[in-house]
Amino acid sequence: MRLLDHVDPVTGRAVGCEEMTLSESAGRGAPDPSCDPDRAAVERVVAGEPGEYARLIERHQQGLMRLVTGITADRHVAEDVVQEVFLAAYRRLPGFRFESSFKTWLYRIAVRRAARAGRRLRRLWRTFVPLPEASAAPRAPAAARLDDLDEALALLARLRGPERAAFVLCAEGWSYGEIAEITGCASGTVAARISRARRRLEGLSGGAGRPARKAGREGAP
Repeated sequence: MRLLDHVDPVTGRAVGCEEMTLSESAGRGAPDPSCDPDRAAVERVVAGEPGEYARLIERHQQGLMRLVTGITADRHVAEDVVQEVFLAAYRRLPGFRFESSFKTWLYRIAVRRAARAGRRLRRLWRTFVPLPEASAAPRAPAAARLDDLDEALALLARLRGPERAAFVLCAEGWSYGEIAEITGCASGTVAARISRARRRLEGLSGGAGRPARKAGREGAP
């Protein structure tokens, strides 16, 4: 696995966070909500066809699991949070006005709920299983691989919540502008958080180098 990759909690494969400039990210701004591929399904659900919501769940469940697992650093907690996210979104769907894409709106709910769950977990971890100081962690060789999902999640758990959320969204292929819309902060703040996360993970993993850039995200909302 490349240095700053983390493990996809659904497939077990390595996924990485591409590094881009703000100008590059600006070219991949938030999509036009009028072109939202989920719009027809959302409108049918609101019109009284709740069975259509199962299609939306199927379409977005794996992506939400990757996101929430990365933020909470706990696969079991993530399963509960994802269920809560879909339930909360369903209840709020009649008030959704397509001011953003459905996927962006759904991920915004997920980030907030995952962040709350992550904070609760960190309080428990500090009480019962204190994390070792970074200076006490043995440094692995530069070519070391993070092949174990639990090890990868443990590294993500060492990041601050906002940095972890930004990094995981970046690893999922969202642009800085899209991450800013989801997290409710400026693109410059997103870039700074991702940069800090990369440096932190680089120090914790003991590796060197940078992941190769990805061509871009397929299936953008």
